[in-house]
Amino acid sequence: MQDLVEQVHDDPTLALNAKREYERIAEELADRGEADKVTVDSPRDLETRGDLEGMTSVLFTDEQVATRLGADSVRVVCCFEDEQGRLWADPHRAQALPGTEPGRERPLSRTEAKAVMRMTVPVRGGRWYRGLTTREKEVPTPWHEWSPLKRLLLVRQPLTEPGQWEEAFLGHRTWYLDPVKGLMYEQT
Repeated sequence: MQDLVEQVHDDPTLALNAKREYERIAEELADRGEADKVTVDSPRDLETRGDLEGMTSVLFTDEQVATRLGADSVRVVCCFEDEQGRLWADPHRAQALPGTEPGRERPLSRTEAKAVMRMTVPVRGGRWYRGLTTREKEVPTPWHEWSPLKRLLLVRQPLTEPGQWEEAFLGHRTWYLDPVKGLMYEQT
């Protein structure tokens, strides 16, 4: 019996597995510590506890912040829709949203796909997103060649006249791209 006990305790793979587990735990604790640095307090707590300046020193990308610790997230593209249904990247109709030009069927180039991804904003997902229809989740056909673009969500703000737009309604939320504050939304 003693030989069996010594064989089990002398097994080098047990020590290796324990080391891997300690490394995994250490990495998870480090991630949680970094995530705590970028957690935004509720608006009523910002005045007393919020450290927005401290958040800027963290080396996380927007996507890492939005998806840290298993948070459900969605990347949205804010765009502007004119009376003819054309989508624009800006409210002044100076730049069409890549891949939405009338009659276009060919896939986006790598440069165009990158341009679209640079326009995305990470947003916390959840029930509101899971409740969207297939049509509401639809992206332009030229985007289908690029896996990350197929999962984007378009927030279409109606243009009333060049440079003027209204709120978008999607997923029982009102969305608005504020020129100063960025993407804003509230439950409707």
